[in-house]
Amino acid sequence: MSTDAPGEGGWRTGLLLLGALLALPAAGLELIPALEAAPRGNAAREAAAIELFNVHCPELELRRIPRTTQRNVVCALPGAGAPVLVAAHYDRIGAGAGVVDNWSGLVMTAELLREFSSRRRRSAFVFVATGAEETGMRGALALARDMTPRAMVNVDTVGLREPRVDPRSDRDLRELAHSEAARLGMTLAAPRIRWMSGDWEPFKRRGVPVLNLHSLRPRDERAVHTRRDRVERINVDHWERTLLLTSRILWELDQQQNWGEEP
Repeated sequence: MSTDAPGEGGWRTGLLLLGALLALPAAGLELIPALEAAPRGNAAREAAAIELFNVHCPELELRRIPRTTQRNVVCALPGAGAPVLVAAHYDRIGAGAGVVDNWSGLVMTAELLREFSSRRRRSAFVFVATGAEETGMRGALALARDMTPRAMVNVDTVGLREPRVDPRSDRDLRELAHSEAARLGMTLAAPRIRWMSGDWEPFKRRGVPVLNLHSLRPRDERAVHTRRDRVERINVDHWERTLLLTSRILWELDQQQNWGEEP
């Protein structure tokens, strides 16, 4: 758990990151500057997540997480039916920079929010930067008590290599991910990684269909929460392909408005 207190320095770091993300063009993303600007303290990371989301979400909601000073950063986009939830955690622990785990996913979720907030949609969406994932998934636990989405897509630790799907994800969502990957010329691996956990778990326990996207291998345990977690490990091409795949999956869920709902 971070003991950093929020302050002017955190907001300044957030503004630097905001400028880096706003500079991302539609193609050939300037990803590395956005990742290099990742704050280290969790209070500063929360502040930066707020700045990133607020650009495309004027009615941003900050929800306190019980038993922690961190908050969930929530942006609800209006639409029909129960929402599709897209989440990535912003907090970090350990000696690393927290770029791989999980500023890579946070920046991607902010970019997806930019895309979906600017285009016509059929369905409701909720984009969340979750806090306190590294200390027992407390942010996701609180969120799962507050809402029941028709599907939940979790983006965690992306860009090390081609996107991968957690085999513990919902079967239909896995099939959708494999189908969209095939259309993009990708082969989507699904390694079983026993030590990997994430914000998708509280939702799965409540019966919500979940899809956990990542880029890990079983032997990558030493790549997170250590000094090996640094920006040089991110492959821009793999990150961009993961972004494209995730966007395609979300747009398919948007078109299939009744997907995941009870008949």
